[in-house]
Amino acid sequence: MSRQFVAATLLLLLPATAWAQDTGVPACEAFLRAYAQCAATAKGPEVMRSGIAQAVETMRSSYLEDARRGNAGLRRLAARCPTEHEMVRTSITKNVQCDFPAATATAAPALNAQELVTEKVNAWVEAQNFIVQWEKFEQQLASYENGYAKVPKPGAKVRPDADYSFSLSGYDQLIERLRKAAAMPASVPGVDEAGGRLLAVLEPLNPLIIRLKRYRDTRGFQEDGFALARELHPAVLRGMQDATKAAVLFSSALSERELVRDEHLVTTLPDGSLPRLMLQTSLAARRVLRAQEALEPKGDTKALATAVSALAASNSALHDKLDSTQPKPDSSCMRTAEDMDGMVGKGREIAGGGKRTGTSNELIRAYNNSVDHMSDCRKALARRDN
Repeated sequence: MSRQFVAATLLLLLPATAWAQDTGVPACEAFLRAYAQCAATAKGPEVMRSGIAQAVETMRSSYLEDARRGNAGLRRLAARCPTEHEMVRTSITKNVQCDFPAATATAAPALNAQELVTEKVNAWVEAQNFIVQWEKFEQQLASYENGYAKVPKPGAKVRPDADYSFSLSGYDQLIERLRKAAAMPASVPGVDEAGGRLLAVLEPLNPLIIRLKRYRDTRGFQEDGFALARELHPAVLRGMQDATKAAVLFSSALSERELVRDEHLVTTLPDGSLPRLMLQTSLAARRVLRAQEALEPKGDTKALATAVSALAASNSALHDKLDSTQPKPDSSCMRTAEDMDGMVGKGREIAGGGKRTGTSNELIRAYNNSVDHMSDCRKALARRDN
C-alpha cells in the first residue's frame, strides 16, 4: 500500500494573523533593538544608517521564519541570537561609531506539556515523511524477493555472468529519526507504540542489509557461490515483511491522530476564512484516501464516490475563495486546489470502475503534492501578513 505524507502538528494552517512581528524570543528582540539603536545613532551619512536599518529588517524576517516553526524554532533562536548579537556588534563597531548595547544572557523558552507532545509528534512526522520520500518498503521487499529468486540452489554451478541485485541499502537515517522521536519526553498514545514497533524491527534488520549490500557490491557471491545470500535470506525476508507491516501501522497511527486533531482545529478557525477552507478540503481529501484504501477488490465503490463528491464540493468553495481573495494568494495556494482537482478526477475514475492500482498511486501522489503546497501556502500567507 502506498503511503501519504503527514503534516506537522499545529503547523499546518494556523491563521497568518496569529504571527505578530515580535519573534517571541527575548534574546532576539534585544539584538534587534540594539541593532536598530546602532542604525539610529550611527555617525556617518544617511545612506549608511538606512543600510543598517535595512539589515535589521532582513534579520527580523529571518528570525520570524524560524519562529513560525513552533517551540523547536524558538529554542534554536534563543541559542542563535546571543551569538549573532555579539558577532554583528563586534563587526559593525569596528568600522562604525554607534550605540550598540552588548548581549545579555537569557534563558530558552520552556516547553509546557502540550508543547512537548507537539514536538514529539513532529519528530514522528519527520520519520514518516522520510519513509514516504525514501523508504518504499513494499517496493524494497519486492526487489529483494526478485533478486533472491535468481540465487542458484546449493551445489549448482555459478555462471560467470551471475548477478545478485536488489534495491536495499540500509536504514541508518530512518533509524536515527525514529530513535530521536522515541527518546523524546511526553506520551503520544498509539503513535509511540507503532513507531517503537517499527524501530524494533529495523534495528536488527539493518546490519543484515548492510552486510548483504557490501556482499552484493563486492560480488562476494562469485567467491562463495551465494552461500551468504542463502544463509541470511530467512532473517532478511522475515525482517522485510515485518518492517513493511510495521510501516503501514505506523503511518496509519499518525494519520488517525492527525485526522482527529485537524477535525478539532478546523472548528476554531473563522467561518469562510482561507485557512478554514483549506483545512476542510484537506480533511475531505484524507477521507477520500481512507475510502480508497478500504476498497476490496471488485468491492462496492459507493463510500468512495460519496467521499469524492464531498471533496469536490469543498474544493469548489476553496477555488471560489482563492479567486475572490485580493491581493491574489501565493501560487502555492492555487496549486493546492489544483492538486485536489487531480484527486477528484482520479477518485471518480476509480469509483466509476476504472483501473485501480496505477490510478490509486496517482491519487495518493496528488495528495502528497497538496501537503507540500499547503505548507508553502501557509508560509506565504504568514509572510504577507507580516
